[in-house]
Amino acid sequence: RFCPTMADSAGRGSGGNSGGGGRGGGRGRRRGGKKQGDKKAKEQGASAAGGTDGPPPSQQAASGASTTGTRPPGAQSNASGSGPGGPKPKKRRQKSSKQRSRDKQQKQAALTPAEMEAKKKADAEAALAAKKAAEEAAEAERRRKVEAERKAKIEALQAALAEREGRIKECVAALQTYASTASGHVASRERLNPDTGLPTIRKQFQSTKKSLKSDLKKCTAFVKKARSTMVWDDPSSSTCANPTSTPVAVMCKDITTLNLSRYVDEIAAAVLEVVASPKTKLGDIPGIAKVCGAMHERYEDFTPTVLSGVVSVIKSGGDSSKKDGAAGAAKHKRVCLRLLTEFVLLGIVNGTDVKPMVKVIAEASGAPPSSDVVAAVEDATDTGGYIDQDA
Repeated sequence: RFCPTMADSAGRGSGGNSGGGGRGGGRGRRRGGKKQGDKKAKEQGASAAGGTDGPPPSQQAASGASTTGTRPPGAQSNASGSGPGGPKPKKRRQKSSKQRSRDKQQKQAALTPAEMEAKKKADAEAALAAKKAAEEAAEAERRRKVEAERKAKIEALQAALAEREGRIKECVAALQTYASTASGHVASRERLNPDTGLPTIRKQFQSTKKSLKSDLKKCTAFVKKARSTMVWDDPSSSTCANPTSTPVAVMCKDITTLNLSRYVDEIAAAVLEVVASPKTKLGDIPGIAKVCGAMHERYEDFTPTVLSGVVSVIKSGGDSSKKDGAAGAAKHKRVCLRLLTEFVLLGIVNGTDVKPMVKVIAEASGAPPSSDVVAAVEDATDTGGYIDQDA
């Protein structure tokens, strides 16, 4: 039976259910639409932040994955997340030595036997190449040292040879000087021979003496020059640079042009003062003897005056009361001995007078006296060399 009350309640219930279902479905649709709207808003905001009006980032990523074309730099940086608004990239940490060695061991463990064999072979070849290179370097160093030693020996031999040649040249020069000096001594002895040459020279001088200059000014100037001259280089020596302009050459020329008969004693005293001077060296003796020889050729009284002073110094042992004392006296004695020997070699002292000179030298040297001494000019030459060596 139809009951209105039940129908009405059933209608309300079905309507309520259907209404409830409709309300529930409406709420679901509203929530889905809201999510889609939020997603679109986010995509639009992201595109606005990137500065482009292109498609959303999801479409950009899809198009970028499918194509390989170029893309604006801003879009790439935004897509990769490293743009101005994106997060900063993290720095890559370097591996430690232990981690690297562990990775190397793992890599080696992961190699196949064939790869391991190839690696061992490559390592062996590299070691062999390194060993060969080291051997070649050692051989090159050895060759370099051998070459350096050879060059050093050659240089030493060349230096020794050059030194030897220098000594030979010095010896040759000394022998040439000795030969020229000896020839000069021979010529001087022949010219001053008292039997032949000396009388002729003095005779010629006596014949021309009146024509020579004898004024006081020039003669006193010559005496002063003989007393004050400090350089007595022998013009006949090979070491003399200007033979014609030396003081000895100038004085020898003045002796030939001046008449010094009234000044012989003064000139002899001047020569003895020069010999006694501490500044006089043994190398000055040949020049002094040359001036004395020029005076001996013309003035007979000159040589005895000089000889008496020289022999007295030799016998007395020199003047030790001077400033230099015993050393100066010994030097004075050596100079007088050398001058006396040069007189004998030049022929100023005759060969027959050598015996007294040798006796004086023997007494000065402390040798025992001997009455049967035989001497000649050759003995005087040896004596002069001994005096030079002793000095």
